[in-house]
Amino acid sequence: MKSLRLFFTISALFLFHPTLILAAQSVILETVGIYNFQDLSKKTEIISIQKSTQRMAVSCSSKGIVDILSITTPSKPHFLHRFRVTDDREISSVAFHPTENIFAVAVIHSDPFSAGSVQIHNADTGELLTTLAAGIHPDSLVFSPNGMYLVVANEGEAYRYAGRYYESPEGSVTHVSFEDDLQNPIVTQIQLQDYTQIEGMLHRSHARTFPRNVIGGNSDEESEVPIKDNTPANTEPEYVAFAPDSSRAFVSLQENNGILVIDMTTATIEKVFGLGMTEHLADNRDDGQVKFNKKLRALREPDGIAVSPDGKFVLTADEGDTDPKASKVLGRKPAGGGRTLSVFDATTGTLVSDTGNQLDQMAHAAGLYPDGRSDNKGSEPESVVGFEIAGDLYAAVALERANAIALVALAEPEHPEVLSVEPVGPEAGSGTQYAPEGLAHYEQDGQHYIYSANEKSGTLTVMQIRTSEQ
Repeated sequence: MKSLRLFFTISALFLFHPTLILAAQSVILETVGIYNFQDLSKKTEIISIQKSTQRMAVSCSSKGIVDILSITTPSKPHFLHRFRVTDDREISSVAFHPTENIFAVAVIHSDPFSAGSVQIHNADTGELLTTLAAGIHPDSLVFSPNGMYLVVANEGEAYRYAGRYYESPEGSVTHVSFEDDLQNPIVTQIQLQDYTQIEGMLHRSHARTFPRNVIGGNSDEESEVPIKDNTPANTEPEYVAFAPDSSRAFVSLQENNGILVIDMTTATIEKVFGLGMTEHLADNRDDGQVKFNKKLRALREPDGIAVSPDGKFVLTADEGDTDPKASKVLGRKPAGGGRTLSVFDATTGTLVSDTGNQLDQMAHAAGLYPDGRSDNKGSEPESVVGFEIAGDLYAAVALERANAIALVALAEPEHPEVLSVEPVGPEAGSGTQYAPEGLAHYEQDGQHYIYSANEKSGTLTVMQIRTSEQ
């Protein structure tokens, strides 16, 4: 089956991009292992790797658990420790320090309108070393490459009825500096401003709504909460990625279609990028037929983001999280979610390129495209990692609804090419849900690996990037 799938993948690429057939044959993504987390059937979400010790931390959000694995043999992760870091509170993310024997977790408060926290734990014993203040509903947290900083994206994702209106806490960013003392870090809560007038971000004319569970409403149903501006209460920081020199952090504002740029030395917001829209042909009907022949005009709304190893580009996985009031993909209003990987200049925020409909097309060629999501957000690019092989830039993109990982060549950033799409599990094309969430790239002895934490199946998929010479 693997060779047949590769044949169809290469054939599809030849049809769509005939000049790149040699590239598709020389670099492929291949599953080399699947790790099952004992007793964790769901919610294995975020992966963080400490390369210096060849260890990996994986979070199970709903159970408040962090597993530490050894990846000394990259294709065969093996269990080292399990730590229950909270009793009944949800953790949203985990981050391994690049060199110290500690990891951090973001802990969501049981009251959705109260501030969460960051817990620092010993990675050998699980001992809680310190607790730091965060904002409301901390989502993503990441250590800087040099280990001096920790940045937390506080989503503030909660709504309740307040008379005729919806009330929501403000999103924010937490900046933690370990520069002077690892044991006594300096914590700064960075407040957001009103970004309503930023070009390329969400605008009132887009007529957007959030599908949200609202406190005081019917807990079994999502309400369509209107969002009319990018004031702090409506701005939801989502995911963090660092520049390789640790000077800046980039924070995605998924629902607002933007990116914050945080200056590490001053703990301030340096810039805000609006991400604009993508236009390409898509399959936008859930009708049992896959035809990429309808124009899609969509806000990108990225979830995961990454920075290229040279620091020149920001890569976004354009999942989407809002819907227009009138319909999901039809009508005059833009759709939510670009269904793309986009490339932006990291200095100016200028769009360099995006993958158009390649992610969905290649998922379809691999027998993995979720036609039932055609009228919504397609394969749903969830997260992304960027890396170099022999001096050329590549990206791996998790496709949540296709239950797959896409490999994208970015040697020419202006012309991204999706080389292959690989399922994260043996039954990915049969309706079984894996839902890849967190991604990590790891290199050992010149070999490149992609790890995927699959939220619905409680598994970790190990993929290796192989060339025709191997």
